Amino acid sequence: MHIDLLLDSRGFGGIEAHIFELSKALLSCGHTPTVIFMNDYGDHPLKEKLHQEAIAVVHINLPWLKAINWLRKRRPDVLHTHGYKAGIIGRLAGKLGHFGVCSSYHSGESTRGRLAVYSWLDRLTAPLAHEIIAVSHKIALKLPQKTQVLSNFVEPKEALSQGKKIAFVGRLSHEKAADRLLKVAQALPNTQFDIYGDGPLLEQYKAQASSNVVFHGAQPMERHWPQIGLLLMPSRYEGLPLAALEAMSHGIPVIATPAGDIPLLIKHNNNGWLLKAGTSTNNHAEQEVIAEMIKTLMHWKDLNLTQQLNIQQNAYSTIANRYSTRSTLPKFLDCYFSTATSIYRV
Repeated sequence: MHIDLLLDSRGFGGIEAHIFELSKALLSCGHTPTVIFMNDYGDHPLKEKLHQEAIAVVHINLPWLKAINWLRKRRPDVLHTHGYKAGIIGRLAGKLGHFGVCSSYHSGESTRGRLAVYSWLDRLTAPLAHEIIAVSHKIALKLPQKTQVLSNFVEPKEALSQGKKIAFVGRLSHEKAADRLLKVAQALPNTQFDIYGDGPLLEQYKAQASSNVVFHGAQPMERHWPQIGLLLMPSRYEGLPLAALEAMSHGIPVIATPAGDIPLLIKHNNNGWLLKAGTSTNNHAEQEVIAEMIKTLMHWKDLNLTQQLNIQQNAYSTIANRYSTRSTLPKFLDCYFSTATSIYRV
């Protein structure tokens, strides 16, 4: 099949990582993926990674109505949309062009301003898609009943990480809650914390951070995961975060709040640690999650090598058995075949 994956993106985050893994897996099993960017914002980490894998990249660079018409004329076997803008435009194009559209919903947090309008339109037009995918059960609750939950996936790596860094990896925004990590760092001044990522709160966080916090900016994490021994994920809102999957695919355990579908991924004290507090935003709950994160972090430090290795191996096995390309891609292919053939059943 010729499968177009449509997005509007300025940087590299969970959606972009998902599209890269998905398009790479599709190519490896004989399909023809093309990643279509709504706009060309210049150099982009995803474009570089796609070029390295010989995956086609196209830019539309047109106003909304002309973009819809451009997609309508293209008529792929399946158009798979990702994100607000791509979803709205892609579904309208599919309706007008009489081709199958599959839409993935990656975000479940509340938004404000213009993003809130996009989010409302995105959900309102969801029924125009032939197949609707949510990356977590919480996101699916806000969508039509026909929505199916298909998790993100990654490829398990060949070797477990031998790193020792304690890290945060993700977008520096309110929902990802790196500010909680900054408070943990203040309480543990003799422990270094490494933050990988960019976002609207970067400068604010830098101003608040103690000297034991190192900001690395947005990085291609392939070369950094082997240096990391523990991932902290203090999120207020989540779907099923790719950063957690990628960490565990390297055998890196995760300490995380129970946001989104994280409780389906992490089994407490087996392949990582699940904090009891964390998704509430009142002051008492904030203090609780920080205290619990410190306690769990100290527990991890106190584990002997055998205990740490056991946690690492369990984390790796979780990805290999439940969140790998081998276990998840067939579900996406079923969705694509259903989308491609649904247009002929109308």
